[in-house]
Amino acid sequence: MLLLMMMACQEPTPIEVAWPTEGCTSDHRPHRGYGLVAAESHRLVADDGVELEAGILRPVGGGCWPGVVYVPPGFEPGLVEWDEASSAVIAGAGVVIAVYDPRGRGASGGEEDYGGARQQDDLAAITSWLASRDDVDPERVLIRSRSFGVVHAAGALERHPELAPFGLVDIEGPGLLPEDLDYAAQFSRDHLYEIADGDEWWEERSPAQHLESFSGHYRRVQAKSDHQLGQYMGAARVMLEVASRESPEPVDLNGLTPDDSALYESSAEAIWPYDMVSELALEGRVKHDDDRALELILDMF
Repeated sequence: MLLLMMMACQEPTPIEVAWPTEGCTSDHRPHRGYGLVAAESHRLVADDGVELEAGILRPVGGGCWPGVVYVPPGFEPGLVEWDEASSAVIAGAGVVIAVYDPRGRGASGGEEDYGGARQQDDLAAITSWLASRDDVDPERVLIRSRSFGVVHAAGALERHPELAPFGLVDIEGPGLLPEDLDYAAQFSRDHLYEIADGDEWWEERSPAQHLESFSGHYRRVQAKSDHQLGQYMGAARVMLEVASRESPEPVDLNGLTPDDSALYESSAEAIWPYDMVSELALEGRVKHDDDRALELILDMF
C-alpha cells in the first residue's frame, strides 16, 4: 500500500518560464508499485505577483525521476487530483507529479482566464519549475492535460518555445473552437458562448491553432464515446493531423500509429483520416483514472 506523507513549504516561491540547461539524469522506467509516495504543498508566485497553489507528489527518498504536470479539465481546480488514487499510482510508479489550481480557481489568487494567455503563461512557468527541481530529469518531463486543459497546454507550448517537455498526453481535449461545440452538451455550449469575446478569444483557446509548433511526442487518449463530444472524432483527428505535420517525434492515438490500422493503405489523403481515428479509439468511454489511461501515461516513459 502507498503511504502518503504531508509536507508543507511556507515561503512563496517565484516562478518564471526558464527551462533548465542542466539537471539530474534518470533512466528509471516507471512501473506500478515501485514505492511509497510523499506530498508537498507549495505556494508559487507568477511573474505578475499572483500567488498560485500547487502540490507535488513524489517517490519517497532521494533520487532523480521523470516528471509530469497535470493540467486540470474544464474550469476546475487541479489540487483535487492530489487526493486521487490514480495520482498516487503514477507517483508510486516512480514519477514526480505537479498539480495546481489555475489562477482564479480553488486556493490560487488572480482572475479566471478560461484557458487564455495568462493561464497558459502560468502553466509554462509551473512546467519550468517542475523541470528545475533537483529530483526531476528535465529531459523526461511530460505534460498531461484533460479535456479543456489542452487549451492551456497547447497555448503554453506555442507561446513559450523555450519549453522542452518531451511529450504531451492529451486526454480528449478540443481541437477547434467553437466548431467542436456543435457536438458538445448544451450546457457546455451555452457556458462558453456566454463568456466568449470575439474571434480572437476563440482562436487563443483553439489548441489545433497552436499545436503545430510542438516538436515532442504527442499522444492522444481517445475513446469511441468522447466525454463531451459523443461519437464525434473530429477534435481528435484534427489534433493528430496538426501534431503530425512538423514533429520529428512520435504522434500516436492510444499508443497506436497509422501503421497499426487496417485502413493504412487508404490514408493517402490525410495522415489521420476520420475513419482511422474511429477505428483506433478505445472501446466505450475513458476517464482520466481509467486503467487504460494510466498505462498510456506510464508507457510514455
